[in-house]
Amino acid sequence: MDSKAIRTIVIFGIMATFALTIMMMFSLDSMTDTQTPKIAADLAQDFARALSTDPPAPARLSMIKEGAGEDARRVYKLHIRPNDAVAADGPALTRLMYHTAEFCVGAIGDTRAEVVIRCIAELPGGREKEAIFVKDKASAHSGADLIHAVAAMPPPSAPSALPASPGR
Repeated sequence: MDSKAIRTIVIFGIMATFALTIMMMFSLDSMTDTQTPKIAADLAQDFARALSTDPPAPARLSMIKEGAGEDARRVYKLHIRPNDAVAADGPALTRLMYHTAEFCVGAIGDTRAEVVIRCIAELPGGREKEAIFVKDKASAHSGADLIHAVAAMPPPSAPSALPASPGR
C-alpha cells in the first residue's frame, strides 16, 4: 500500500470517530436502559395473576434520563395491562399500580438520582389510568416507604451549579 491510501484510511477513521462522539453526546439525555426489558419480564411473571395474558406484553418499561451524569433524574414509563377483574375494581387497580411501580424501583436498585415512575394502566375499551410515583434521594435514607405517589410530574431537578469560566 502506498502512503496516500494509508493516510486516507486514517483520515476517514478519525472523522468517523468524531462523528460517533458527537452522535453519542446528543443521545445521552434520552438513552435506553438495558435492564428495562428484563425488569418488565420479571414484573409480568411476578404479577401474572393480576395482568392480562392477551398479546401484546402485559408489562413494558422504558426510561429516559433528564440530563447527563449519575445525578440526572431517571423517568421510567411503565405500561401495564391489568386483567378485567382488576381493571373493574378501582382500589385493586390502584394497589396494583403502586406495587408494580415499587417492584420496578426495587429492581432498578440504588441510584444517586431521583427516580420517577409513570405507571400507565391500559384498561379495556382503550381507556388509561396514570399514576406517578417518586423515589427521591431523601426517601432512600429515611426508612419511609420506598416510593410515594405524587399528583403531577415533578419539575426537573435543578442542574448542579458549575463554576463560571475565567474568560466570562
